[in-house]
Amino acid sequence: MVDLVRDLSWSPKQRQLAYWACEPGTDIARVTLVEYPSLTAIRKLTFYKVSECKFYWQSEGEYLVVKVEMLSKTKKSTSTSLHLLRLKQKEISVEMLNFEDSVVNEFAWEPKGNYFSITRGEGVNTSVSFYAVEDTIRLISEFLSLFPSLPLPLFFIFPP
Repeated sequence: MVDLVRDLSWSPKQRQLAYWACEPGTDIARVTLVEYPSLTAIRKLTFYKVSECKFYWQSEGEYLVVKVEMLSKTKKSTSTSLHLLRLKQKEISVEMLNFEDSVVNEFAWEPKGNYFSITRGEGVNTSVSFYAVEDTIRLISEFLSLFPSLPLPLFFIFPP
């Protein structure tokens, strides 16, 4: 299956890596979290109608977010789901945020923290949302682009 790997990403702290692969001739994607160097799979996720997956590790290695872009049934539009893996838990639980009919453009973790933010939408309809990872994922605040005539293509979270 190694020749089907589309992308992989290393944990910033643990000896772990995450990769995603597609089954030949399908739009089925499998995301696998493995320990290194044994390559023992410690968590697997399966997704359907996938066009892209991206990995976002929290700087302390406690969380991994998998951003999954999925095609609609007609394959004319995409939506995004974010899957948060809690890596310190024994069973590595997964929580999902689903953004139907919307694409998450950017994702950023707070440096050394448990907050993250996303931008989603297009052009002047771009919004920014801030979340806290606690017992569950909690939306802290959300606002539309501060400059409606300008798109918000990229953002960063700076340490205090």
